[in-house]
Amino acid sequence: MWIDRISARRVAFVLLTPLFVLGLGVPSAEGQTTSPHSQSARTSTSGGRVPHYSESEAGYWFVGADGGVFNFGLAQFGGSASGATTAPVVGMAPDYLSGGYWLAGRDGHVYSEGGANDFGLDTPEFVSAPITGIATTFDSGGYWLVGADGRIYPIGDAVNYGSMYGKHLNSPVVGMASTADGKGYWLVASDGGIFSFGDAVFHGSTGAIRLNQPIVGMTATPAGGGYWFVAADGGVFSFGDATFLGSMGATHLNKPVVAMGSTFDGLGYWLAAADGGIFTFGDAPYYGSTGNLQLASPIVGFTSVFPNYLNRTIAIAPTTTGNGYWLATIFGFVDHFGDAGNHGDARNVSLNLPIIGMAPTTDAGGYWLVDSGGSIFTYGDAASHGSWNPSPSAPVMGMAVTPDGAGYWAFDAAGTVRGFGDANTYGDATGRDGNYMAAFVPTPDGLGYWEVDVDGTVYNYGDAEVLPGVTAQLQFPVVGAITTPDGKGLTIVDFAGDAYVVGDAVSHGSATPSQLPGLDFVTGMARTPDGGGYWMCTAAGNVLPFGNAASFGSTVNS
Repeated sequence: MWIDRISARRVAFVLLTPLFVLGLGVPSAEGQTTSPHSQSARTSTSGGRVPHYSESEAGYWFVGADGGVFNFGLAQFGGSASGATTAPVVGMAPDYLSGGYWLAGRDGHVYSEGGANDFGLDTPEFVSAPITGIATTFDSGGYWLVGADGRIYPIGDAVNYGSMYGKHLNSPVVGMASTADGKGYWLVASDGGIFSFGDAVFHGSTGAIRLNQPIVGMTATPAGGGYWFVAADGGVFSFGDATFLGSMGATHLNKPVVAMGSTFDGLGYWLAAADGGIFTFGDAPYYGSTGNLQLASPIVGFTSVFPNYLNRTIAIAPTTTGNGYWLATIFGFVDHFGDAGNHGDARNVSLNLPIIGMAPTTDAGGYWLVDSGGSIFTYGDAASHGSWNPSPSAPVMGMAVTPDGAGYWAFDAAGTVRGFGDANTYGDATGRDGNYMAAFVPTPDGLGYWEVDVDGTVYNYGDAEVLPGVTAQLQFPVVGAITTPDGKGLTIVDFAGDAYVVGDAVSHGSATPSQLPGLDFVTGMARTPDGGGYWMCTAAGNVLPFGNAASFGSTVNS
């Protein structure tokens, strides 16, 4: 399954994928945090242990049809529209930039709370059918509204990639979800019919199935390789790389389910009922509910708190001497430390897609950046050897340079490898299994390479040694890997900074929870020149040195 990280190599996309779903609900009471006394169904994908990165998801909000907002965990109450609405609220969407949220009214009015951009009150003057859904764009520069007739209303930098307006629908549209890169979206109807636009891929529907209860919403997996639907009776339907982790379909509910959302790693989800009851599955934490309160109007929407690292660090690249390094972010910012030179970056460039990888030239006089569509950007003495054109069907996950610096490879989530310049390809993991590829590591002589998937399975090509991969059952997705100087071993790191060694690789340590405070997580790693240590970089811009790797600074507080 392609979880995504924009990098983690990508928790980028994951964190930018809207995880709420709007249902056809109607009005709740003004909200503040309430006591956590609601029923909670829980299944675990990790032997009963809830991973600490799930706990760092922090919390969630509910919204009622009267615009009242309820916050739980570390989710901050940013205000509500209670008493100020012109029509019932139907759902909410997060603003990743401000930490606030938007509340969508049935008549198209949107209420900006907690610092969320109001776009000059740029709301539709006319809607042809009641609004039923809202989704945030990749950069929080806008959002889409969708009506029951399938009409799309783009606000801010949201682009209209198509709609069902004017076309026959068997059932009304009840929600939407955007793709990981924000260049497409899905619409879901109450019969489970799915309509995909832009780069959204159709993974299946329930349109031809007789449902016990209507579909009330959907949420996409972080990388956009699949999605879930939820019905009013709590039944969950999974498609593509979305994993079925349980449902409330066979359980008596006090009130119908109205919304759902997935965790940012895609390994869990929440279902929210009209009375504010919350049901958790997989690694989704329970922070509380309104199931024990008498509400003025029903809950209609839900969204979880996201780590506030919009311009998160996604890669670390060391200099030739090992006495410095660069850190790159998804917006193309590059910061230099130690003896690393400033060769420029993309901070003043309007990027179409997020940066997801970086590679330095062999003399440290420049570097390349690659975005999720395979476009290559050159800085300093880095020469262009071409970009991935046309873009691959799966997101590009990273890049690596050949030993002489006269070429580079790029690889995508499906395992496809492309070579540029003098980089030769020796095969790849395309179609090997359902897991996405998380890391690509060339051999020291450049005549082979390994690919490592999210579960720690290692694939070897060319002169790359056959290595066993991670034999332990991982509880966190792999985000990076490095080879030993002799090419006979690998160190593999996961989302939580746990380091695993195979072959002749020696472990120099793993990250501790204290090194990943709050909402932070590991997004990549790099080796010292002699292999006596390594660095890990985190989404917040921190650098964690191990072995003989030295710290030269970070962007964690910048």
